[in-house]
Amino acid sequence: MSRYYEEVPVLGDRKMIEEAAGGYLQKEGFQALGEDGLWGKLYSITGGPHFIHLTIGEGRVAVQAWIKIALLPRLWIGEMGIKGMYGFLAKRQMRRRLEELKKVMKGV
Repeated sequence: MSRYYEEVPVLGDRKMIEEAAGGYLQKEGFQALGEDGLWGKLYSITGGPHFIHLTIGEGRVAVQAWIKIALLPRLWIGEMGIKGMYGFLAKRQMRRRLEELKKVMKGV
């Protein structure tokens, strides 16, 4: 499956959105990774690592999300989107986090 992608309309400025989104993602156990706007939760009880990428533009935030498919610990063989039955627990968890993240960014 393909990655989740959505453009979320926002009103706040870039710095406020980065702080709000970053605070929420850190609270959920995500870490900022090397690339600008890339967040990852590398260890999850429900499966492979979870990733969220935020691209903040004028009046919108482009959100991408995906989950790596874990064959063994630290051995990933691909990635999956957040819909479908395979890995449904991890996908449900990611969908819940994305809904909350959108609320946080719109509330700025």
